[in-house]
Order: sequence, then structure tokens, then C-alpha cells
Amino acid sequence: MKLNHPGIYRIIGDQFELLANVIGEAPCLRITNALLINDLVQKGKFTVLPEDSVEIQAILTNPDKFVFLEYEYSEICSLPSYRKSIRGTKMPNITNEQLEAFTNRYIQDVSVFGRGIAATKAYMLEVTGWSLAQINVVLMKIAKQQLNYGNT
Repeated sequence: MKLNHPGIYRIIGDQFELLANVIGEAPCLRITNALLINDLVQKGKFTVLPEDSVEIQAILTNPDKFVFLEYEYSEICSLPSYRKSIRGTKMPNITNEQLEAFTNRYIQDVSVFGRGIAATKAYMLEVTGWSLAQINVVLMKIAKQQLNYGNT
């Protein structure tokens, strides 16, 4: 089993097991945080791992060494709309000036250790009336442009 869409996944490896929060759209999925099941079972302790933890980085570095099982939860715990796939979300009306301003903010935020893309999202939420899915579409466009710009 592999990661192919956002959601909550049980990730099992040789040394540890996680209950992970996966966001984004394939092939750009991210594990933003995870509950370390080892600590919960062995110590009765809830340990939440951040995205830059050794365990999550090990999964991202070598995903073939792990099994990914989508966690099945009840209707009581259904995912909110902003956590679901952005497939079908349309690009919001955006001017060239806005795109340039958001691109500059994105470059600035990702260059500061610990700030990252979340700061850009928060900024965009503050200055626009867009949904988080629309902001993610714009950020994917910006990231793609930056990737193409870096390769030329």
C-alpha cells in the first residue's frame, strides 16, 4: 500500500509505527505530523512528531520500506473539506500583481528556517477571501514556477 491521496494513514516500518496526517495532492503529498504509536503502546505516552522528525524523514527518504494503510474512521470523525483533495478546485481570480506578491512572499517564507509555506498560506488567507483549497492551488502554481525557474 502506498500514499496516493490525503488523509490519515497508519504507517508501519521495521522500527516504528505511526498514525500520520497526510495532506496535499499526489505526487506532492506531505506528512505534516504523526502520532508515534510505539510510545503510546509501550509508555502510555502521546508523542506527536513534527514534519521534520527523524521518523517522518525516514519515511519520505525511503517509502518502499514502509506499509501505508489508510486509517478508517467513522462519520463522526470525517475529514473537514479543507483537508480533502484539491482535485476539482479551480484557480481563483488572481491578478499578475497578486501572483507576484504571493510569489515574493513564498520565496521569503521558505528561505527562513522554521517559517515555511504555512506562513505564506496564513498570509494569503488573511489578505484574500479564498478557501484553503484555492490557496493550495495558487501555491502549487507558484512552487511549480519556482521549480522551473531553478532548472533554467
